[in-house]
Amino acid sequence: MKQENHKRVAGLWIDHEKALVISTPDHLPHGDYAQVGKVQAHHHAFHSSSNENSSNNQRRAELSKYYGEVAASIHPYDEVFVFGPGKAQEQFVNHAREDKQLSNKRFEIASAGNLTDNQMIAQVRDHFKKYAF
Repeated sequence: MKQENHKRVAGLWIDHEKALVISTPDHLPHGDYAQVGKVQAHHHAFHSSSNENSSNNQRRAELSKYYGEVAASIHPYDEVFVFGPGKAQEQFVNHAREDKQLSNKRFEIASAGNLTDNQMIAQVRDHFKKYAF
């Protein structure tokens, strides 16, 4: 049995509104994948302001808080396949790499559009087939 078979793995579909964690019940790369967690972004309505810099700072602070909550949801995993539309997956991984508690995690990034739940699960399952025994 390969050592990689003992890695705890998860897929993370993320955009700027929500993040979905997909894994198996024992977090190992074999078995039935399903959604095991969800983090919702909490954006506040931005008021029109003459101070655009203040609005940008508020948006960055909310995004940082959201990414922190997402990071907490992936603590049990050794390897995380991060995918989603736009730039959220890259921004999240950059945020995670600055977190010392996540420094031992391995991240792989891919772009993906808006997918159904079944399509997300299939993409994560297919990604981790390399560890199947």
